[in-house]
Amino acid sequence: VAPTFPEAQTLESGQTYYLYNVGSGKFAYRHTSNSYVRASETSKTGVIVTAQDNGYYTLQFSDNNYYWYMSSTSSSEMQYSSSLYPSYSYFRIAETEGGYTIQRNYSYDETKFVGVSGNCIYANLETVNLVWQLFYAEGAEAVIHYKAKKALYDALETAEVNYAWAIADFEAIYE
Repeated sequence: VAPTFPEAQTLESGQTYYLYNVGSGKFAYRHTSNSYVRASETSKTGVIVTAQDNGYYTLQFSDNNYYWYMSSTSSSEMQYSSSLYPSYSYFRIAETEGGYTIQRNYSYDETKFVGVSGNCIYANLETVNLVWQLFYAEGAEAVIHYKAKKALYDALETAEVNYAWAIADFEAIYE
């Protein structure tokens, strides 16, 4: 039986989530050797998503007091800082098909979104990897396990269909 992808959570202010980018298949995490937010298939850092009075949200890493921000329109990579910069740290989060979109607040260009390109998280993307899902800790681990199980499932299917291998013993391990 093919594995099924875990169900994501819905947004509630003040909760800690792991942000999973659907298009890239990667999680957001705080890169500890520089001040950038990065994307990885296995590394992940919890983010406290908090609604503000102005209708926007802040994204604060749960393992410390660092906030997501983007310093200017010319610098497109997401960064983090221990200071909350209202002009640069507020985001719009909106429900969309398959998850949520995240937009930086201060930009006058409403077409720019936070998304993933390679291992970098940018705040000025228009069309690539813009949908995010929110997972609690156990859901984030379930996503990683799903990916491993799906890769094994696909390999077993290919071995049986394309090469007529007897895969019964491997299926027992898979189960």
